Amino acid sequence: MTLVGHLHDARLQSELDTYWKDKRFEYSGTNIIYRGYHITLNADEDDGKWIIWKYTHTGNNITRIQGPAVGSWTNRDSLLWE
Repeated sequence: MTLVGHLHDARLQSELDTYWKDKRFEYSGTNIIYRGYHITLNADEDDGKWIIWKYTHTGNNITRIQGPAVGSWTNRDSLLWE
């Protein structure tokens, strides 16, 4: 199960997991860098309606999660991350 934000309600999480039709992930080695969800199955990576989170690591530990931001998966690194 993938938790969205700090959501700990398994029933609601299950509903959200069925809502998102397309999910994409970018890794550097074993560390996740970006996670993106879209409501359309086989969504175009250039569509500007991706919901995207950015992860920062120290070593193999996640130290910061930014987002969600809305934009295209193709331009995820250009979103307004702090």
